[in-house]
Amino acid sequence: MTHDRLMSQYTAAQEESARGDDSILASGEQDLIDEAEESAQGQDLYRAPGRRQFVKEELEQAEAPEWIVGGSVAFPSPETRDGVVSRRQELYDAMRLLERAVARPSGLADWRIDIEAALHDLRSALSEHVAQVEGGGGLFEQVLAHAPHLASEIDSLRRDHRELLETCNQALSMSADWEPLLLRRRVNVLLARLALHRQQGAELLFDAYNVDLAAGN
Repeated sequence: MTHDRLMSQYTAAQEESARGDDSILASGEQDLIDEAEESAQGQDLYRAPGRRQFVKEELEQAEAPEWIVGGSVAFPSPETRDGVVSRRQELYDAMRLLERAVARPSGLADWRIDIEAALHDLRSALSEHVAQVEGGGGLFEQVLAHAPHLASEIDSLRRDHRELLETCNQALSMSADWEPLLLRRRVNVLLARLALHRQQGAELLFDAYNVDLAAGN
């Protein structure tokens, strides 16, 4: 397609759009603009007709409530999606807060106080995460209905939940008595186990729905 023909079509598209006819715009006016510019630059590159409109439709479909961008299989429900993403972020933020608190010099007067406060926040975030994924109609039930072969992975995550909450409660109850080095070790072990748990949760969602949930953080 020559540059003159491209510019002629582009001009026609602009005139029809000005008259209130959006059909040209919807079917690929941007394609004409790009092709005209490339032709003028001596880059007579081929573009499939309507390619940009096709990409736009795919993105709109991916951003619809029943989808998570990056996945190729429908996510269980918008409520589950939003809950999973929100709880995951809250847990991540609580982990970072605890990591910063325990990394401070233990000689500071408020060192243990800050760790205890961060542990409380972490336990709250973890409890909400557990309730959201294990509750009736929650993520685990929906994954099992969609991909029953992942039952063993879900059982493993459930065990993690119990053990992580127990470890968090133990750290809270003993934070005032443990020596700084021991407290640091226990907290760092807890954080490492939580990080692994989050990775395994992301793996479960990828296996079930081809969704990369870990890309956000």
